[in-house]
Amino acid sequence: MAKSIVPVIFRSRDVLLSVCAKCDGDGKALRRAIKRELKARGRGKSVRVVASTCLDICPKRAVGIAIVDRRADAGARYFAIDDRDVDIAQVIDLIT
Repeated sequence: MAKSIVPVIFRSRDVLLSVCAKCDGDGKALRRAIKRELKARGRGKSVRVVASTCLDICPKRAVGIAIVDRRADAGARYFAIDDRDVDIAQVIDLIT
């Protein structure tokens, strides 16, 4: 018997921000910092921050992030950031 695909609808978010857990260890420190900054800016409910498996875009000593924005048809954007001296505010500014 063939298995069917069932769509699951989660709470609506405008933006999905994926942090590569392979590059960032478990990804918790960077994700927490991003979430804190989003909450401070009042954007905590509109952006979902998750750990992802390898995005295969990361240079050495950097962390890959992917941003998917439902508000526009721009598609996904990918970035590699240096997590040792990253300015979290700059990461949030990427979500326009």
